[in-house]
Amino acid sequence: IIAVHIFFLPVKITGRLRSSIKDLLMVKIWWGLIGVSVSISAGGIATFYLYSIRVKEFSITEREDSSGDAVKESGEEEKNDLELEQLFSFIDQAPAFFSQFSFDRLRVDMRIGLGDPCDTGFVYGVLSALKGLLYCQERFELNAVPVFETEAFDIDIEASFRIKRLWRFIPIIIRFIRIGRSGEPGRIRRKKKGAASL
Repeated sequence: IIAVHIFFLPVKITGRLRSSIKDLLMVKIWWGLIGVSVSISAGGIATFYLYSIRVKEFSITEREDSSGDAVKESGEEEKNDLELEQLFSFIDQAPAFFSQFSFDRLRVDMRIGLGDPCDTGFVYGVLSALKGLLYCQERFELNAVPVFETEAFDIDIEASFRIKRLWRFIPIIIRFIRIGRSGEPGRIRRKKKGAASL
């Protein structure tokens, strides 16, 4: 079963962004028989689901460390150099990472009102023209509702992707993890520099 999942079954990823305080962002992942999802509220509360069962709820907001003001000045420059080397390594691996994704669908629903009927009508006309251009594209869907009475802005964006060949994607993830943990390029350069100074 594991081999079938890795070599034959695609991974389907759906992300949904809404102007809602309760469910600001939701990401669903389906991989054969496995289905998980994560919902993030505007307050920074994340909820993890296995299928439709809520498994865990936790906060993703950063907590201020009591000793955050006491920063070690020694080695700070060395740490920044290491992070810069890691950043370049991530950028080098990014094309291989995104090449494994295929785009399925993008849907945008919005409700917009600028307070002025003329401005609202103008923006709605532009969106209607854009919707006409995307009419022949089955993977794109744009729906806009004007609100002339008052100011309003509600948006719901849903995008779907898939990874067709997971076995090609796994080595890229392993390389990302190794770069993030070790940062070997920066360390090698500093060792060579130290050896030359000796």
